[in-house]
Amino acid sequence: MVMELWSGWFDHWGEKRHQLSVKKIKNTVVNLLKIGASINFYMFHGGTNFGFMNGANIEEGSYAPTITSYDYDAPLSENGEPTEKFFALQAAIKEFEPDAKFPSLPEPLPKKAYGSVNMHLCLPLLDALSYLPKPTQRQSPVSMEMLDVNGGSGQGYGYTLYRTFIPGSSERVRVKDASDWALVIANGEDPFPMGKFAAATFDLKPTKKLKRHLTILVENMGRVNYGDPKQFAKNRKGLLSPVEVDGKEHFGWSIYSAEFKPEFVSSVSTGGTWERSPPSHAGPTMYKSNLRIDGDPADTFIDMKGWGRGAVFINSVNIGRYWKVGPQRTLYVPAPILHKGFNTIMIFEQIRAPEDFSVSFLDSPILSSGKVQWVDTD
Repeated sequence: MVMELWSGWFDHWGEKRHQLSVKKIKNTVVNLLKIGASINFYMFHGGTNFGFMNGANIEEGSYAPTITSYDYDAPLSENGEPTEKFFALQAAIKEFEPDAKFPSLPEPLPKKAYGSVNMHLCLPLLDALSYLPKPTQRQSPVSMEMLDVNGGSGQGYGYTLYRTFIPGSSERVRVKDASDWALVIANGEDPFPMGKFAAATFDLKPTKKLKRHLTILVENMGRVNYGDPKQFAKNRKGLLSPVEVDGKEHFGWSIYSAEFKPEFVSSVSTGGTWERSPPSHAGPTMYKSNLRIDGDPADTFIDMKGWGRGAVFINSVNIGRYWKVGPQRTLYVPAPILHKGFNTIMIFEQIRAPEDFSVSFLDSPILSSGKVQWVDTD
């Protein structure tokens, strides 16, 4: 019994897309059948890591978050269609068992390219804090799991926003142990991004104001779900160490849980003070528009080309993350999420939106924005 015959492999952000050749998997299956082996495929259909459920791994000591798509180069595609690999495996079984009969396949689900949509309305996250749960007050930053939310069980997924006042004359901020990715924002400054477990120092321009806001947005990019159990103890998310301002530990923080649950997305979409998207805007901002569908909805794929990093919500459903580093460029939008008429699209962009603020809905996915990493050597 082969308990896990890998039909492909999953991908991490910033890596090349992994694929296993049709020839390799077919030959492997034929050889296994010849010796009388039984086979479990991992995966036969991978599907999608909707929402913030993508997970992560530790590879050679480094944190590696998994992308939204779990297509896996499997015999059935992310949206459930038979691939060339599917038919090759069917042929392999037929080669070994000529009298084998297969049921007829259902018709593929319809797919549609709905075209381009301009995300013409925007709302900075800092202008929507009233829609989030009441902030937790702490003298020093704590991880998201320690927040006073969700009935005292803490925060599990999404973003955590740390906010405080610092003197206007402040010249330097040092942030340590941000898990997994952080954006540091001081009034009048462009946002400073920083990576996981990094210690970074940011130089500020002093102002004549008595005080100004310092905001640190931290993204939980996915929890490690495989490997050395010792790594699980390091799975806390958020700011894990004190923040220093001009060389001294800073105290007095308001900590917001931004899980982007459907009720938050729905309420901020309908009740927030949305304005026309400006020609240029940096920092964590929500963008909104509508996709009109005439007739029955079909599966589609939203192309995030030109956008930086964030998550997409359609009719308040979190369909997953995007990031310009790839390899994934489109996000799968199943037809049941959509409806006839106007569908609300909301994008939470953490860095900077493209100049035209547009997205496109395609009838096929783009899962490799660059080169492919083959996981076999034939």
